[in-house]
This record gives sequence, structure tokens and C-alpha cells, in this order.
Amino acid sequence: WSSPRASTFAVRGASYLDDRVKVFASEPPLFELVAADLLLHGDGDGAHPPPGADAAGGAPAPRRGLHVGGAPPPFTFVVTLVVPGPPSYTYAMYYACRDSTKLRDGSTPLGRVAEPFFFGDDDAFRDDRFKMTPRVVDANWVVRRAVGQNPVLLGKKLKQHYFRGPDYLELDIDIASSAVAASVVRLCGGYAKALVVDISYVLEAKHLLELPESVLGTIQIAHMDVDKGVPLPR
Repeated sequence: WSSPRASTFAVRGASYLDDRVKVFASEPPLFELVAADLLLHGDGDGAHPPPGADAAGGAPAPRRGLHVGGAPPPFTFVVTLVVPGPPSYTYAMYYACRDSTKLRDGSTPLGRVAEPFFFGDDDAFRDDRFKMTPRVVDANWVVRRAVGQNPVLLGKKLKQHYFRGPDYLELDIDIASSAVAASVVRLCGGYAKALVVDISYVLEAKHLLELPESVLGTIQIAHMDVDKGVPLPR
């Protein structure tokens, strides 16, 4: 895995509500990708952790490596893709916030959306704002057509489960909750070792004061080999 530049992804510009124009992100992502894990569920029947099972295992383990000079680790955002099998697995992405004060800064477009998303109690709000944009870098035309490259509010298509602590948020995306999504992921899985895809995560802006949008984080998943995953912690 690696982290593509945020400036290669288009987001809603400052005047998007009037002109529908998107612009390339002008700043680095607020969250730095620090780790990614491929976690095998270790089952034989293709089942996946039940909704609310905390797929990445609670407070993120990679946070232990984020202490600097005895200081506490930064705010951590964990995004997991819980994929039905066989083989069933969880792909967990760990992001460390570069500046946690920006998450609560109500004077900025990003802060106005980030504060209720990361610290609020409304999961429906989170479902309505968390947006993923895929970009296939290397794949055959069948996969390119199936994946597409349009932004999608995942919470409108799939069940998402949230786990919060004072300094972290984990978002688990249940791929099995949508037959369409499961079939697309299953198709991609057949070509995973030859597939390269970039992904960006954004909190969707719906009001003028929330524009322009900013990229939260990015990842490039390249040539994934499910056989090299590690057992899911129990």
C-alpha cells in the first residue's frame, strides 16, 4: 500500500452549489496513512464478523507506534472493508491526524463537517457524509467498468458501523450488506494480484459554509494477495 497525492483527486470547489465545478484538492490530506492490515477471518464458510463486531479489534493496534517523545498518539481514523468470502477478510486502513485541532475548528469548511462526524452522536449524519472515490490505475476493462470512478456515499449503499473513543473513530463498511457491492468486490478479488486502485475519502459538503471540500485521506491498494493476510485478532 501507499498514499497517492490528494492533489490528484477532484473535490467540490468553493462555488460548487452554483456552478457544479470540481477542483483538484489544494492541500495534503488531513490524515496520514500509517498502516494497512489484511486480516483473515479464519472461517471455512465465508461468514464475516456480525454487524457491530468491531472488525479491527477496538482501539487501533498501530497506535502503539505513534507515540513521539512520550506524547499520546494523534487522533486516529480507521476505515475497514469487511469482505464476505470465501475467503472472508477485513482490509483495515489506519490514518493518523496531522493536526487534530482542525477537526474541531468551526471557523473552517472542513471543521464544520469534521466536528460532528468524528465527535458527534449521529451515525445517520456520518452515513450521509462519508464519501469514497475509487480510481482504477491498472486493471482489465471488465474491472474498470464494474468499479467505475464516481464518488459514492457508502452509507447510502452499505451498512456502516462505528466505534468511537476519545481519540479515535473506527468505521467498518459491511460489503455483504449489498449484493451489488459484494459481487463487484468478488469480481475484483479474482483479479486482485493484477489490480491497482487509488481511493480517496472525503466528507461531503452540502452547504456553502462547508465548501470547498478537503481530502481526509488516500490509499493505493496494489497487487493484493489475500493468501498473505494475517488472522483476525480475537
